[in-house]
Parts: sequence; structure tokens; C-alpha cells
Amino acid sequence: MIKLKIQYNTYEDGEFTEENEYSLEEIIEVINIKTKPIHLKHSTQINHQSIKFYFQDGENYLKAEHIGKNAFHMYYCNEIETELYQGNYYLPKVIRLITLFYKGEYDELNRIIPKTSLREKKLIKSFATEDFVYLKKNVDLSNFFLWSLFPLIFLTAFLTNPSFAALLFLVLGLPFFISIAYMLRIRNNYKKSSSINAIKISRGINTISVWEDSVEYEFDKGDIVDLLIVDPNLKWAHRGTPFDSYGYTQIKLKNGKILIITSMVIDVIEMEYKVSNIPHRIEKKFYPYIQP
Repeated sequence: MIKLKIQYNTYEDGEFTEENEYSLEEIIEVINIKTKPIHLKHSTQINHQSIKFYFQDGENYLKAEHIGKNAFHMYYCNEIETELYQGNYYLPKVIRLITLFYKGEYDELNRIIPKTSLREKKLIKSFATEDFVYLKKNVDLSNFFLWSLFPLIFLTAFLTNPSFAALLFLVLGLPFFISIAYMLRIRNNYKKSSSINAIKISRGINTISVWEDSVEYEFDKGDIVDLLIVDPNLKWAHRGTPFDSYGYTQIKLKNGKILIITSMVIDVIEMEYKVSNIPHRIEKKFYPYIQP
């Protein structure tokens, strides 16, 4: 028995399914089912496009990436030896390579699969499973570093040239204080409007979990009847400005329950990627305030 996990083309890096230990016969059956062509009237399509099979046996790693019909791209490495082996093969040869891996005949694998000049680190890293849990966080105050210099600039300007200081206040100071008021009001609004302090969500897996006041609530993506992402309508709002921590997602479920996940838990851009393969709406708002 060796460990196998599967990654579909709709999944994120670090996202896997059907992770378990399988016998050789079970592995061959899974590969045949997942990559079996479906013959249509005028064409042929594959069950799952670009599906990847990850095999691990101790310090040895083998990845089989289905790239079309019976064709696969194979990767193999041993984390101690550091060399990476890779090559393209058709299904019968792929089954043989997997059989060698299953039986621990690694020297034969090294003989068949060509060695590359690359190292194994990237391949091993791709085997790591992410938990995709996002926790509520405070606004990153590092964005305020440059903004915090403004009062010092005003004071210096006032002491040297009061007229210039007044002009400087209108040009820079007023936007600064408006921004502070904007951020504080939005932040307080989000704290009052949403009790969700964590979410587990990934692009491929169908299940979503949220934690409301530490109580877990789980639902399927199929239970969603409306998903609205409200994002500040600012082209520069996600480039390290003090506005980049704001926005929210509103999810309405079949049972009538409404969930509000603020960007203090997960950024709206990240959320847009997570739900890009299911129906959703995006609304641009300069002032993403949650109405009570």
C-alpha cells in the first residue's frame, strides 16, 4: 500500500482529494477510470482534463500528470539524492513505472526516466497539503508607516512657513484625515456586522466551513443561492494602500441563512479566485459599508 492523492485542474496548489493508501490494483483502476476517454458523436473528451496523481512512499515521490488521451508527464525524485527525473509516456508505460515505484524498484525508475538538471525541491513542495483556513485578523498597520509621517511634515512646515503648511494641509493633510476616518468607520462596521472569525474554503473542494463565534457551520457550494462580493472600486486599492483591507462577501443559502465574510477574514480578491468556478456577482463600491 502506498499513499495516493489526486489534484484536478480546477484545484489550487496544495489542494487534493481522495487522499488515501491504495493497493497496486486499486491504483491502476483509479487511473483507468479517471482518464478514460468519453466517445461522443463527433468528438472524444477526457473524463478529467489535466488530472494529477501524486504517489509517495517515504522519501520517494512520483507524480503522473495526465496531459491528453493516453499521454502522461511523469516526475520522480528521492528527497535525499536531490535529482529530478522526468519524461513523457503513454499509459502502458506509466502503469509499469507506477508498478516499479510501488514495489520499491527505484534504481530501475532512475534508469528508465531521464535525469534532468533540475532539483527535486519544487516537486516535493507540490506534494504539501494546505488547510485553506483563513483567520480573522486586524488591519495591517504597516500600510500606515508612510501616512504617519504626514503630521511630522505638517509640524515642520508650520514652524518654518505657516502659509506653506496651510497649503500642504489642503493637498495632503485633508486626504490623510479623511482616509483615517474612512478606515476606522469601515473597520468598526465590519466588527459589528459579522461574527465570522474564520473560513475554510478552496477553489476545488465543494464544502465550505465558517466559524461564527467559534461555532463551526458547514455547507456545500451547491447550497448557495446568491453570492455577492463587494469590492472597493479603486484600481489602486490592492497595492499596499490603507484601503486594501476592505470589502466583504455576502452568501445567501437555500435555508435562508445569510453569511457575511469580511476582508478582515479573507481578502476579496482571494475570495473572487476561490469562487471563480461557481455563479457569483461582483459589486464595486468606493465605500464598502455593510448595511444593518
